[in-house]
Amino acid sequence: VPKQKNVGPPRPPPYPPPPPPTRNSEVAQRDLSPRGTKEAQNSWQEKLAAALKVACKHACHGCTQLLAAEDLEKHENDCSFQMVACPNQPRCPQNVAKKDLLDHATSCKFRLVPCQHLSNGCKFRSPFC
Repeated sequence: VPKQKNVGPPRPPPYPPPPPPTRNSEVAQRDLSPRGTKEAQNSWQEKLAAALKVACKHACHGCTQLLAAEDLEKHENDCSFQMVACPNQPRCPQNVAKKDLLDHATSCKFRLVPCQHLSNGCKFRSPFC
């Protein structure tokens, strides 16, 4: 199928081009401060940053928290979805969510269990049942 050619005059751009600058200082002023004074721009950026919510870095493990930037670090350090090493490492290579650590540690096949002769005074602990 042959391509159809546009018929009629070319369309103008959807917005008018900016007027050409008359002095270098106008170019510098426009480039540095497109939305007004630098103070107004900083105020706008601060308001935007305060309103912005950021997902916890442990979202990939199930955390659904959205926090202000200033609260993010504290939350991520305390987050229950943070991955931690099994207390039975290096025998157990698994990392588990902080919230699941107790369940994992009590059922881990590498946990140390007391000897079956504990009642006779044996203090040996083994990862084998």
